[in-house]
Amino acid sequence: MFGSSFDLTTASIFLFSAYLGWNIGANDAANCVGPAVGAGLISLRKGLLLVAASVFLGAILQGSKTIETISGIASLGNLDLAVISVLVGASIVLFLLTLRGIPVSTTFVVLGAIVGISLLIGIPVNWAISTTIFIFGLLTPIVSLCFSYMIYRFIQNMNRRWPSVFRDNWIRLILLISCVFMAYSLGANNVGNAVGLLVEKKLIMPIVGGFIGGFAIAIGALTMGKRVVLTVGKEISILDPLSAFAASMGAGICLYTLALLGIPTSSSFAIVGAVAGVGISHGTNLVNRQTIRKIIEHWFICPVLAGLMSILVFLILKLI
Repeated sequence: MFGSSFDLTTASIFLFSAYLGWNIGANDAANCVGPAVGAGLISLRKGLLLVAASVFLGAILQGSKTIETISGIASLGNLDLAVISVLVGASIVLFLLTLRGIPVSTTFVVLGAIVGISLLIGIPVNWAISTTIFIFGLLTPIVSLCFSYMIYRFIQNMNRRWPSVFRDNWIRLILLISCVFMAYSLGANNVGNAVGLLVEKKLIMPIVGGFIGGFAIAIGALTMGKRVVLTVGKEISILDPLSAFAASMGAGICLYTLALLGIPTSSSFAIVGAVAGVGISHGTNLVNRQTIRKIIEHWFICPVLAGLMSILVFLILKLI
């Protein structure tokens, strides 16, 4: 089907890579703006515009390291059908879960899809890279929880020292800054999930991948980011403005640090852990354990689903 026309094959890979980026933006936008929307300090529309611009900048300025990491998981470069199957399979899983309003790990979804296809067709998997991504993914919510808890305690003490006349404007400003930082960190950390295979195939350079992936993620955030926002902003824990700031900043610090190390991780892991952290600072009874449990269950199911979906897509395409 695809071997008959290199141009059609290349165009298909670019298209499905952009579609995967769109799905990443649709699912992960809430991780950046959900706390601020939940706290009532920014409208959904303005928040998503802010996220889109910040994600794009993060992707093009500092996304190259995670792009290279994703491209090193397995050598699928000469297997066009396998690459397309990974991109389509991961996109389907993300799209379906976004429709349900469930924040998931786009990094784990892409990792599961690549590993699933590689095992099916007998391509060696770089288990050192895969294990590193997996372990840091599991540590991400814990680290974000600790960061957000400490930030909230610190900022709460600082807030008491400010005159009340300046307090509201100050809170709004730092919350917007935290949203921008979180979105920038998302772009830097997650763009590799969308375009890593394009770079692995040597179709583009990492810097070009940052532009393509960043734009696709930004469009996904703008057009479909609404569905997951309420889950992050209102269904995990009750957020006041200071809590929203602590959650966004704590998650952003975790994401940005790992982006500098070239380790893609889950913004969903980061923000869910961070929101839980500020919820704990108020008292564990304010954390919606049922929502947390549902989200965590999907974290572990999603890589398997992505692997199976990619295999199914591969088998179907082979029959066409």
